[in-house]
Amino acid sequence: MELKVHMWDLKGKYREGNYDTFKLLENENYTLLAEDFWSDNHTFTLDAFGSLSSGQKFSTFDNDLDDELILTCAKEFQAPGW
Repeated sequence: MELKVHMWDLKGKYREGNYDTFKLLENENYTLLAEDFWSDNHTFTLDAFGSLSSGQKFSTFDNDLDDELILTCAKEFQAPGW
């Protein structure tokens, strides 16, 4: 499965990127796999999402599965995620 990301940056500029490989491994705490990033219009110069999140398990307020040792990211950022 692939993933296409559409978003606007903090300055209001439109950004678009693609991942040729995108999977959520349900039986492994919703581990995220986002790989093979590309952007045909060069709106992204860097794969910040996949490079930081791929291979990470999904964390919630009551189930801290991220690699951060000091804080619980879901509580700190007031949102569950990878």
